[in-house]
Amino acid sequence: MLKYMAAVLGVAIAATQAWGVVLHVDATPSDKPADAVVGRWGSATTCVAVGPEWVVAATHQGGGAGTPVTLGGATYVVTEVHDSGYDFRLARVARPDGSRAALADYVALSHDPVSLVGRKVVVAGYGRSRGAPLVGSDGTVYGYLWGTAGVLRWGTNTVDAVYGNFLSADFDPPPVKPLSTTTTTTTDSIGSTTRIVGTPRTLKTLEAESDGEAALASGDSGGGWFARHPETGRWEMVGLSVSVSRDGASWFNPPDCMYAVRSSLCAAWAEAIMAAATPLTVTAATDVGWIYENAPLTTLNRHDAVLVLSVTDDPCGNDAYDVTVEQTGGSGLVVVEPTEDPMVWMVRGGPVASAAAGDVVLTIGVRGLDAGGQGQTACPLTVRRLGDVDNNGGVEPTDLSALINCLNGCRPEGCDPRAFDLDGNGGAEPTDAVILINILNGIMPT
Repeated sequence: MLKYMAAVLGVAIAATQAWGVVLHVDATPSDKPADAVVGRWGSATTCVAVGPEWVVAATHQGGGAGTPVTLGGATYVVTEVHDSGYDFRLARVARPDGSRAALADYVALSHDPVSLVGRKVVVAGYGRSRGAPLVGSDGTVYGYLWGTAGVLRWGTNTVDAVYGNFLSADFDPPPVKPLSTTTTTTTDSIGSTTRIVGTPRTLKTLEAESDGEAALASGDSGGGWFARHPETGRWEMVGLSVSVSRDGASWFNPPDCMYAVRSSLCAAWAEAIMAAATPLTVTAATDVGWIYENAPLTTLNRHDAVLVLSVTDDPCGNDAYDVTVEQTGGSGLVVVEPTEDPMVWMVRGGPVASAAAGDVVLTIGVRGLDAGGQGQTACPLTVRRLGDVDNNGGVEPTDLSALINCLNGCRPEGCDPRAFDLDGNGGAEPTDAVILINILNGIMPT
């Protein structure tokens, strides 16, 4: 396959007012990502925005820190570059004064491992346009020379094959439609012969029949192949344009091919770099400062705290987050459980049979799902021994005395009302006194 990938798309060319991408007819797809998603890398090639501060391009395009990038009419400067093991690079950009780029338009990189063969994609680039038609001796148009470059152009194509790391699509001719014809019948000694004579497929005819089929040309390296995610409907970049099979022209009879590095090969790698480089400010707090140990039957694991998380500063503008919560320190023990809301977690006291009392440190990690970035914070919590009403570290007769006073309507000052509810059913009752008496007698709750 590689022997056909002869023409690298990153060839330097003069930037003039012309269309990029070779099309049968100049017509923009009605459904496509925003124009500002696709930008100029340097002065002659293309790149794609994949985060508020990040673009991807092909490694063979060259450049590095200091390379100018134009997106949505604004100029940015590359501040750092990360090259993968493929012809695929990730670059961070900033405004010329050094402030954050804060790009508003970008797409996610596709993780989809399913074959894209047969999938229709939208392609874009700032490369060379359709030039003069290539016409055969019979007047039939079979391709186009490359024209000038410098202006963004969109088109469509269909993925025809996957070759290892690459997606491949060919430049199909316009749909075949009946042309004006004449029918002649001749008779000879063998019999009658009918011959249909058609009008040659001129450039004008090809334009009229075009369905938006596109080919890539020099300067389109670093452009994207885009498709909507089958579940979310959001635009994703499924491939990065890197090469075509012919230099200087695009043929559709026979059809030339164009190639893209599969985004799924580099998505996780790129997102890890973007996340580490873009901090999110995360806060976390529990609704109570302490919880009792639990027993499966006696308390039904009702001694718990609600952990609520929030992202107070997200330069990436994510709408959704992946969250992890785990105990990373302290002598106490808790059980952490997620809820339907990733920003709300339940923290239950550990089992009394394991002597779970003590201080606890929870570590929370948050990662942006839409545009990357990650943050971390910690939250303290205390687990009391079940029955330690006065919070002095042990279960003693003084705790029983305090509980009895509470049941008699004389709740001691300084004791948290929750401390008298040993079974966690919502109030202080004689059954709580029974639990405490059993603990004092060495009978642990079950």
